[in-house]
Amino acid sequence: MLAKKIQLDESSTQVLKTMKARTGLTHQYLCRLGFCLSLTEPGHPDPKSYDERGVEFNRYTLTGEWDRLFIAYLREWIALEEPANAKDEAAWFRAHINRGLALLQRRVRTLADITDLVAW
Repeated sequence: MLAKKIQLDESSTQVLKTMKARTGLTHQYLCRLGFCLSLTEPGHPDPKSYDERGVEFNRYTLTGEWDRLFIAYLREWIALEEPANAKDEAAWFRAHINRGLALLQRRVRTLADITDLVAW
């Protein structure tokens, strides 16, 4: 079961500040984009490689009315990838947000770059 609170990595918190300045998008949208981007990347993020010294959000603040959809995406990824400790959904959710924010930082310089993330 996913936790009600999600605490990001310290470096991810810095990425959020930088990306908000670059794109004007809110932290919630950036986390959502990062989460989805991470799910599409090959390999598994390592949940143990992220600290919990960054900003803390209520999960619903991050996912909004699409909370069930994000949980379903995560569970589908877990079912397909079969990672170790698959039962710890909260750790995987947090790891995907953290990895996704790092990926976003490398791929998005301006708001216009967001469209490059979508495969047409």
